[in-house]
Amino acid sequence: MTEKDRFEAATEMVATAIQTAGVFGENQRITRLIVGNLGRMAAELDAEPGSPGGRALIRHALAGIDAAEAALVPKLIEGLQALDRDPG
Repeated sequence: MTEKDRFEAATEMVATAIQTAGVFGENQRITRLIVGNLGRMAAELDAEPGSPGGRALIRHALAGIDAAEAALVPKLIEGLQALDRDPG
């Protein structure tokens, strides 16, 4: 998966979680899947020389959630923030 693909995938995953939460409420299973997948993709970026690093991916995902949407996916935000703080 290319760097661009990872960032696009992150955007799509977050958008899907927000859309789903808007209809059904935040789904913990979806949240765990997204956080896990983004954590894995971030680790892959960290291992690639010359990449922007995994934190850039996580911060990109967080930036895709505006204030109004944040109320719909608090656990997703919490999980992504934990990844952003994780030193390794």
